[in-house]
Amino acid sequence: MPSLTDHHSQETVKGILMGDSGSGKTASLSSLAKEGYKLMILDFDNGLDIMASLLKDDAQALQRVWYKTCTDKWQPTAGGYMMPKGTPKAWSTGIKALKDWKEEDSDESLGGIYDWGPDTVLVIDSLSFAARAAMHFHLHGVGRLGQTPWQSDWGESQRLVTGLLNTIYSADVRCNVICTAHIRYLGGEEDNTPARGFPDTLGKALPPEVNKYFNTVLLAKVQGSGEKAKRRIRTVPDSFIGLKNTAPDSLPAELPIETGMAEVFKAITKRK
Repeated sequence: MPSLTDHHSQETVKGILMGDSGSGKTASLSSLAKEGYKLMILDFDNGLDIMASLLKDDAQALQRVWYKTCTDKWQPTAGGYMMPKGTPKAWSTGIKALKDWKEEDSDESLGGIYDWGPDTVLVIDSLSFAARAAMHFHLHGVGRLGQTPWQSDWGESQRLVTGLLNTIYSADVRCNVICTAHIRYLGGEEDNTPARGFPDTLGKALPPEVNKYFNTVLLAKVQGSGEKAKRRIRTVPDSFIGLKNTAPDSLPAELPIETGMAEVFKAITKRK
């Protein structure tokens, strides 16, 4: 009979970090590079400038960060709308990299999620934009890109995202996984239920399901304003957002954004 001490969750983190724009989600990942982890970032947000700035004086940490840009080119239509130019490739670029990460203009392979171990962190930044890329990918496939999605399009696109979540959730993936996500509040007066915050993905059915795929759910938040503003990582739930972590006795309710993710990883994996 296997022992829980041998369970993969004892050496890896599978988590999601939610937060509003500007709350420090991407910036928080810098502490993992400084801690010695290799970061493989699927950049759906095109927002890694802050990491480059924070790590500019740490050459070794910078060399541990790899990224793949997963964005589409957009163009205006005759009807005044914006839509991806040509074939949307953001979603397929990210999915292919999970299996075999190759640098642009090179045949060198850096492996994939089934090759990487606990010293590596797969980052999906962000799941919110990745979900939108999945919708564009699907709509192009059925010839409805630039049109109002049908009800069936929402379901098929949600299935694409769910497939991604099932993959990274799998025990066969031995590397760490961190997804960032924006927050979407559901409920409230329109549904006559308390408003609750969930990872922003697609539609109303999928966001409440996302956190079920992660053992660690954290919140990036901003306290105060102006020069006194401080960015923090919250580890315990409140009345609006359900959070969780697998080391509740080892982590305080809030951590500084500058070192918080590294402290979370230390507490969960017992890494020294």
